[in-house]
Amino acid sequence: TKALVAVLQLGVTTDFSIFLYHSYESKKKIYKTKEEAMKEAIKETFTSVIGSSLTTVAGFLVLCTMKLTLGRDLGIVMAKGVILGVISVLTLFPSLLLVFDSLIEKTKHKSLSLKFEGLNKFIVKHHIALFIIFLVVSIPAYLGYKNVEVYYKMDSSLPATLESISTNTELKEKFNIVSPEIILVDTSLKNDDVTKMLDEIKNVDGIDFVLSFNELKKHGLTENMLSDDLVKMFKNDKYEMVLINSLYEVASDELNNQVDVINGIVKKYDDNIIVAGEGPLMKDLIKISDTDFNNVNSSSIICILLILFIVLKSLSLPILLICAIESAIFINMSISYFGGVVLPFVAPIVLGTIQLGATIDYAILLTSSYLKLRREGVEKKEAALETLNYNGRSILVSGLCFFAATFGVGVYSQLEMVGSLCTLISRGAIVSMIVVITVLPSILLIFDSLIMKTTKGCNNMKKNNMERIFKRSQKNKESYFGAELYAWPLMFFPTFDVTTEINIFCESDDKRQNLAEEMLAECNTEHASLVRMWNLAVLSFYGDSWINNPFKKDIKLAIALLNKIHRREKELLGDSMHKLYVYKQLYDFRTYIYRNNILKEISWNLKFINDKTDYPLHMIFNAKRPEYGLLSEFPALDIEDGWHF
Repeated sequence: TKALVAVLQLGVTTDFSIFLYHSYESKKKIYKTKEEAMKEAIKETFTSVIGSSLTTVAGFLVLCTMKLTLGRDLGIVMAKGVILGVISVLTLFPSLLLVFDSLIEKTKHKSLSLKFEGLNKFIVKHHIALFIIFLVVSIPAYLGYKNVEVYYKMDSSLPATLESISTNTELKEKFNIVSPEIILVDTSLKNDDVTKMLDEIKNVDGIDFVLSFNELKKHGLTENMLSDDLVKMFKNDKYEMVLINSLYEVASDELNNQVDVINGIVKKYDDNIIVAGEGPLMKDLIKISDTDFNNVNSSSIICILLILFIVLKSLSLPILLICAIESAIFINMSISYFGGVVLPFVAPIVLGTIQLGATIDYAILLTSSYLKLRREGVEKKEAALETLNYNGRSILVSGLCFFAATFGVGVYSQLEMVGSLCTLISRGAIVSMIVVITVLPSILLIFDSLIMKTTKGCNNMKKNNMERIFKRSQKNKESYFGAELYAWPLMFFPTFDVTTEINIFCESDDKRQNLAEEMLAECNTEHASLVRMWNLAVLSFYGDSWINNPFKKDIKLAIALLNKIHRREKELLGDSMHKLYVYKQLYDFRTYIYRNNILKEISWNLKFINDKTDYPLHMIFNAKRPEYGLLSEFPALDIEDGWHF
């Protein structure tokens, strides 16, 4: 416990401080003072940190269900460590950041730019193939996991240079003492019965010698000839001790079978006789550890499932996430099996719950972002791609931190049990990270319809999102054009901080076309104006339904531009009024634009307006004639409160 806790607590809780720091850095760009930025960062991080820590704490507390007290010690200390780590991150760490903010800024270097857009596109595009590969790999991984070899002989995990180990080796080589055992015989048992019993034990295969008072008497050594100290070692008021030596190695199948045979012999003479020693102890340990392994695995899965049900508010997602991480555990353990590595018996018991509890956070982070986008109405492939682009780096950094914290101990530790555990945990962090980034998006895409039906807030998201968008759209128009304007028909509107877009509607056809080409050329550059990209997205979205618009309807172009703006959305939160108007509409537009089935309705209603007035649409900014407004409801949306202006 002492050897593992420091590295495990560091690896598990480092994520929390990284989340808070990244949030603080982003908030500093928006808020005037660092105190305000920190306040908002803590508010934003609090829920995610608490939610993530719950699964980790639950995983460690499950170790307390083990009969071996090793699990209880490690579980309590690590659960306590995670809780203290969370408290420290939410209280002490913000204070340190604020006090040393200027020093941090002075010593800051350019962050490593990790971009995986190409890989992410490949993952989304080939998600079915990746899922099939995952299923194929999971079969041998599970078989390897079930058949991985473990050892129970504790001294095998200790350095051979230790005095106790070297001394036992010398006893074995010089005196053939391999597995000494003890039989405690009730003093009330008759000497004849003891003699018969010991004669039977001598004939058991693998027994080298039997030493008792009766044997000593045969060689002429009576009890009266021995000192009281020696006699007390062999005998007291209740028991008489018999020493036997087995030639079989401790924790081997041969010795375990031999212990069963000896137990069978002694119980014939007295049910109260006790067979003890390292051999019987290891046999009990095998039985107990098998029970612990099953109890810990099932308990950790049940506890984390319950937490995920509460956090994600879904019936299907917790099962899917558990399956993903459990598969990562199978792969991790099977690497040892196929590599011919024999593990300490405690490794499979502890690893499963630690890897599940510590790395399920990666899956929760990815899934939460995916659900948020799907609730906004974003199409599932686009939502998966954007989720990977946004969260992939965080998951990568988190996994590498966990790996770095535990890998070093696994390399240099002379205690094989500690080294093996740390190696497994560090490798598990990498395997879980890879599974979450490459396989989990495939699972989310394939089971998307099931997830949407069984997750709270996703069943009626089409109707709820559209109603909310209409209401917010109306509010935006009132703030932009004035509360008395009713005839402006556009749900999403451009904002003109330059004259080019205005001239597009006023100039001749040729000039309009030239201006359109100028806008398009700029928007294809890396650092294009966000406002101009927004305007082009709106114009491309409406197309020729808008009078004098030189742009044809191009939904793909509009989507591409909106996604480019979304990736730079923090730049919209500045002093520019026009950028703020874009920011206010961006969320709704991205949600709305994926509803291709209502684009036809938009065009029809715009044409209705054009046909009913002598003025082109750009001329009625200040019109106050409600009769020029759009229809009071959209039948295609199946909502009561429709498009009111």
